[in-house]
Amino acid sequence: MNHYKKNGPRWLIFCWMTFFGLGSQVALAEDQMIEEVVVTGSYIKKKSQLDSASPITNIGQAEMDNAGIFTSQELFRWLPSNTGSENQADALTQGGTPGTANVNLRGLGLGSTLILLNNRRQTISSAVANRGETFVDLNSLVPMIMVENIEILKDGAAAIYGSDAVAGVVNYKTRDNFDGFEIRMNYTQANNSESDDHNDQEISMLFGSQSDDTSIVVGAKYFERTGLTVGERDLDTKTVSSFGQPGSFLPLGPSPLIPDAVVGGWNADPNCAAATGSFVGPGGAGGQTFCYFDFGPSFNLVPDEKRIQTYAVIEHSVSDRLNIRSEIGFARNEISGGYSPSYPNLNFPRIPASHPGNPFGVVGVARYRALGDGLGEAGEGRVVNSADHETFRFVLNLSGAITDSWDYDLAYSWSENKLNTTAGDQSGSRMDLALAGFGGDKCSALSGTAGVGDCLYYNPFGTALGAQPGDATYNTPEVLSFINSVNPTYTTSDLSVIDFVVSGELFDMSAGTVSLAVGYQYREETRDSRTSDDANREDLVFLIGNKSQKADRDVNAFFAELYVPLIDNNEIGTLEAQLAVRYEDYSTDYDSTDPKIGLLWRSPSETWSARATFGSSFRAPTLFQQFIQATSLNATFDPLTGSLVFLGQTASPNADLEPEEADTYTMGVTWRATDNLTMSLDYWNVSYENRLSSQNGQTLIVAESTALLGAGCTGGTLNTEPCASLRNEQIVRDPLTGTPLRIFVDRFNAAEAETDGVDLEVSYSMDTDFGTFGVSNQSTFINSYDLKAIKGGPTIEGAGQRNESNTLANPIPELRSNTNFSWYQNSHSVNLVARYIDEYEEDAGTTVDDWWVFDAQYNFNFSVMDDDDATITLGALNITDEEPPSVAGGDNEFGYDTKTHDARGRMLYARFIYTL
Repeated sequence: MNHYKKNGPRWLIFCWMTFFGLGSQVALAEDQMIEEVVVTGSYIKKKSQLDSASPITNIGQAEMDNAGIFTSQELFRWLPSNTGSENQADALTQGGTPGTANVNLRGLGLGSTLILLNNRRQTISSAVANRGETFVDLNSLVPMIMVENIEILKDGAAAIYGSDAVAGVVNYKTRDNFDGFEIRMNYTQANNSESDDHNDQEISMLFGSQSDDTSIVVGAKYFERTGLTVGERDLDTKTVSSFGQPGSFLPLGPSPLIPDAVVGGWNADPNCAAATGSFVGPGGAGGQTFCYFDFGPSFNLVPDEKRIQTYAVIEHSVSDRLNIRSEIGFARNEISGGYSPSYPNLNFPRIPASHPGNPFGVVGVARYRALGDGLGEAGEGRVVNSADHETFRFVLNLSGAITDSWDYDLAYSWSENKLNTTAGDQSGSRMDLALAGFGGDKCSALSGTAGVGDCLYYNPFGTALGAQPGDATYNTPEVLSFINSVNPTYTTSDLSVIDFVVSGELFDMSAGTVSLAVGYQYREETRDSRTSDDANREDLVFLIGNKSQKADRDVNAFFAELYVPLIDNNEIGTLEAQLAVRYEDYSTDYDSTDPKIGLLWRSPSETWSARATFGSSFRAPTLFQQFIQATSLNATFDPLTGSLVFLGQTASPNADLEPEEADTYTMGVTWRATDNLTMSLDYWNVSYENRLSSQNGQTLIVAESTALLGAGCTGGTLNTEPCASLRNEQIVRDPLTGTPLRIFVDRFNAAEAETDGVDLEVSYSMDTDFGTFGVSNQSTFINSYDLKAIKGGPTIEGAGQRNESNTLANPIPELRSNTNFSWYQNSHSVNLVARYIDEYEEDAGTTVDDWWVFDAQYNFNFSVMDDDDATITLGALNITDEEPPSVAGGDNEFGYDTKTHDARGRMLYARFIYTL
């Protein structure tokens, strides 16, 4: 195992960034001393997050403003410790998650980071990533105007919070003490070499009122985004499909009308070239041809969105013994994304010779998509799928003092995400009836006559292009309505939580007071999905469908945390320990006990501090993974037939899945050289066992094809020996052509994954006669990411790899780093940000180039009245309009890595903030 063969140049870049201050908008707020509060990663009150033995990054509202970040998805897209999240979800490679945002700390999975809002859990989104991962949607949490800061705990925290906190914890905290009124208006516009239609518009408002015993803070946001299509960017796409409209035909005998048609092989429709966007190309040996169609221009890289968010925090102090707090939130996100004009028909139907539109005059197999651009402009009449997310949240919290040294905290929280989606497709059974001449709602296949009266033909051939109403080859609105299926799906995810914590002081030691927190938590989760009749029957020609399914479970948890001051000495400094343990018991027949220990040392002058943690964490299988069957569409290359096809990959539920388990340890040091210079370095290591995963459909296809080709098999000989005995029963192929139609994959606990690396943070500021200059750094170097899919199997080195055929990891560049250079004087300030993503390798051995992106911002601050504050900001993201690095892998049709890079190009923005 050799992780250093390519690391020389990367370590040079890493060190150069360290000493010259290349970094990010993220900086620790070392000098802010506040009253004792509960910080992320502990239930025991401390003066600040600097009292934590765990590595924590604190991102405040000002840091986000200075970097031109207006949304959570932009923040975590660029965060160096986050890699492989799906925050620029497009309509093709991440078809189930457009409009959502998630976190993937350390690249350990979308569900391996626990998301909290004011220290309390939030329900997962009803949306599911293509690999079957579920996650909390950051876009539905809270309006960004209401965010005080975001704390990112970057080590395992299951001993404190339970399941999901394997890679770490992200905790959003609201502006509970705001008093006054604030309004923010943002406008962002694409300004690249191909398109300027894509834009974001946002208006947010915040109101707060504070009195001696009551606090009310209410935030609201309206956000609208105009989508961006592939056709609006000059990308090296691979979106040409052999399923055209019109399509191709495989005659099962000699054609009496087209004598030179290849019998038993594919032939492009004679009218192929008459259709917009279609062309004739090679289809294999023996003179075969396909009618090709480029579906790419119709697809969205970024969907159209409309978001409405409101959140309110109301707090009232009755006495020292009772404080009442309530949180109420609502978010709605309406998303629409364009797809190709219609999906391929993966049923490969047989067309009779008697079909009036059949130009070959012989029975055969059709390869086509039901609807196309026809004679219209490219992209016209495309399928537009929609998703409507509604998220609700309610929290009721009672807290107060039991005695002078003991407090209690009792809370009930409920959150729900409702997702309504529509996905246009065609019904396979109704399509077969219409191809036989029995289409139409009023036609009876038992008593009617094909193509007569109310019984209609659907014509998939090019003879339909110039047909007029009344022609036998004309596709009437009635028959198109008959074959089409809208497919609404309604999914609800709920989470109810009861928390009870008692904390206080136990006894005094020579170094300080020992403190204890003990508590109980009850959680109840449900997931309920209702699909259309066609989807329930798995009767869709491309999407196949999913059945209506429901699952639920509950969890009981008990936990304790102990704070022990070990040393307080003027010569050697202070040393303190955090000890924690948590037990969780699931109604689905498994439990877990997880301990954690943390140590924090400070030098007498507090110039130096060192920290270390060790603990075990776990992640329970999700309801989706255990009990829900799901079919996703994936681009798959089949070596046997030499074709790249989109086909359904159906993952079966597995009630016997075990929890993922991880051992995590961190070691770090912070040097506060001066009031203006601080450096922090942290090493982390995660050993992850029983990783939850599913088989990779591409891997299964390659393995089967290799065996078949080795035996001399072809697509037409699969049912003969020895070919039949070499078939994988998980792969469904067309019995005549051999084209793969569907793959069934199993969910399972993979053997292990181990990753380690280094986080660096540097901040420096300097006051001069010309203003205050500052520079800050945040970089993450991933030293290793080793995977084993099965016990005893080979080790896969995932670090520095795109991992396109690896179901256990998304792309993992070894080095990511951000930079913020700042200057301010009086009413003026300037911020420059440099972002770097390292190069990485693809499975084929090609290299995805490294990527530098530069942002710039100017701010002017002024007052209109005595007690107000206003800021006008002008800025540019990706100011040099850098194109995303290209990828060679055939499974990413857009030609770039959508999980790592951004294809939007240069974006200009203007912002106005007014606070009264």
